[in-house]
Amino acid sequence: MDPRSALVIGVFAAFMSTHGYAATTLPADAAQDRAPEQEALNPKGFYIDQTGAVRRLHEPDRLGCKGFEIQAHRGYVTRPENSLSAVVTALSAKFNAAEVDVRRLRDGTWVLSHDGNTKRTMLNTTGKTSLRSMNLADWSQATMRNRDGTKSQETPVSLEQTLTDSLTVMSHGQTMNIELKAKHGTCKSIGELNALTTGILGDDRANYSSMNGTGPLVCVRKYNPSTYVALIQGPSRKALEKWAAATHGEELSKLSGNKRLFAGAKIATEAFGGYQYPSWSSAAKLSELRRTLGNNVGLHVEVTDLKADPSLVSRVRAAGVKLMSYTLTDNDSHIRDLLALKSMGALPDGAILDSTPIKACKMLGLE
Repeated sequence: MDPRSALVIGVFAAFMSTHGYAATTLPADAAQDRAPEQEALNPKGFYIDQTGAVRRLHEPDRLGCKGFEIQAHRGYVTRPENSLSAVVTALSAKFNAAEVDVRRLRDGTWVLSHDGNTKRTMLNTTGKTSLRSMNLADWSQATMRNRDGTKSQETPVSLEQTLTDSLTVMSHGQTMNIELKAKHGTCKSIGELNALTTGILGDDRANYSSMNGTGPLVCVRKYNPSTYVALIQGPSRKALEKWAAATHGEELSKLSGNKRLFAGAKIATEAFGGYQYPSWSSAAKLSELRRTLGNNVGLHVEVTDLKADPSLVSRVRAAGVKLMSYTLTDNDSHIRDLLALKSMGALPDGAILDSTPIKACKMLGLE
């Protein structure tokens, strides 16, 4: 151990002892340089690990919430979205899964990005912002933005590096939910992606989801017959209009009637690739989903739509399909809607959240 580390640990131990806490009560992976925060969290049964994640002191390896799966939306909420640190911290924080978005650069490199253009999420010194115009060298010169848009200290890396580094912190039962964002043209490219992910993580830890219909997931099944695959049910018009009002309210408030409707539709199409999506919520469509994709299949639904149709929970379970919720708006609204569903006896199997496991589980009464 180097002298600086020994000094930090010694100061930490003295601090905890002075305040009535034995340093040995903290796990070995606790952050030794955050003594005041550890002192505040320790009596509550939590601690901060070396990645900055808040963990359960007495059950540090328990995943998710009790009886409810939680996935970290684009990684850990305090880190830049789809960044290496966001994925590693989410796994360290013991989410059941890290949900990430994958696309391809011009040179064929797979990377993590929700958008086809990096203006929202990165600062690019090369002047190139479209993924179609960038190679790995261009990509690696960018600086990631924090989720509030400010500049971070992190540079983007390839999907391969993210998976390799993530494997070192993954626990038994944790997975990566890899959302296929773009239409990749042929099954061959999805086969190449699956070869990359399973070559690093193994067949069962690389899960896939898509909002582009069942086609991409059928391609996944060709190369990986057993892993979990999920169709993302596109949000309804009501959910999209709620999102548009929450995120572009000032802009839309200046319009009325059809002009407002068309403007909202244009905004939603630019953000999500569409405004109206086919529904998979009927018993017949759920049976079709099972026939098409086989076992170990899920349906991911916008929580506003699930709350409007809570009986979907029973139809999904009757079809042998897993049900997860996501949201277009904010995390706390998502959890409030989940609490309402819980009171109806219609809680889904899990949710994709912009939260921390401790906060989410406590708010849901499932800690």
